[in-house]
Amino acid sequence: MKVLYIIDPIDTNTETITFYLNIFKKIQKFLPGKFFYSSLEYNKSVNEYYSDCFNNNLDENYNKKFKKELSFYESYELIITNSGNYIIREIFDFVINVTIGIYSRPPFNYSIQLDPWGIFWKSYTYNAPRLNIKKNYDLAFEFRKNLNLENQIKEFSLFAFNSEYWPLKIQNLPKTQVEYFYNFYKENSNVIWTKKPNVISFGINHNFDYEYFKNMPKENLVSMDSSLLIPKCKKIWATHSSLGFQGALFGVEIESPSCFYYWKNEQIGTIGHLLETVWLSDFSKIENRIDKLKIKMPKNFKENTLNLYTYLNDNTNFYRI
Repeated sequence: MKVLYIIDPIDTNTETITFYLNIFKKIQKFLPGKFFYSSLEYNKSVNEYYSDCFNNNLDENYNKKFKKELSFYESYELIITNSGNYIIREIFDFVINVTIGIYSRPPFNYSIQLDPWGIFWKSYTYNAPRLNIKKNYDLAFEFRKNLNLENQIKEFSLFAFNSEYWPLKIQNLPKTQVEYFYNFYKENSNVIWTKKPNVISFGINHNFDYEYFKNMPKENLVSMDSSLLIPKCKKIWATHSSLGFQGALFGVEIESPSCFYYWKNEQIGTIGHLLETVWLSDFSKIENRIDKLKIKMPKNFKENTLNLYTYLNDNTNFYRI
């Protein structure tokens, strides 16, 4: 199988490029392929670029040039990329988007997400509760047991502040994280909050400290990795963070204005299904996952999920694949 690795050309942040290059190189050891990186520039900011990707509204001239560059690689059978540009799926039949998986920080094993549909609310992963998938409770419970985190008494309602980078920005939420926190604080009991810890992942340092934390109620702050608190939570607020998946694994109630909107009910078996399809921590087994990832998106589903707004207003919540 001819494999092409495409690094998104627009996010020129050195940390981002290095991060995905490191992941792709790890995958390439077990799935050999060629790297492609375009030198094209977009005439808007990174946040605006990703917003245009998700709203199928990219600059026509840019995509025309990008499509021409990619046309030289049409013989490739599998594309692995971090890009949200929809033009890639118009050119190639089999595209897998790589992002971080259900766990991505120590002390847990690092996992990646291999999604056949896209990223965030356009992905197979986030939309899994809306599909007639075969749930796997046994695998979910086995995975949970191996984490060495006891499913303890549900004491807290957790608001885990996320990065202010593009995944949050492009959702165009009507409120800030701070405003959502105070709503959550009023409506739930025993509320605690955490801020995303500074971490080193694949050799890259990530810092998530913000000025507004200085004005937050310190008595509700828990200076601990949110992942370690999940088993003690009865409820968690999440937009797109993998903490939503972790909460679902432990049967935690999820409140979400966006990407986890359809994860409100018990979804432990859904997590088990995703563990055997899209999430991977042992890179040596990636070749065995390829056939499992050949999942076509239903046409009516694609039409209903072009952007976050139709995603949330879609009354159809069960699709056959």
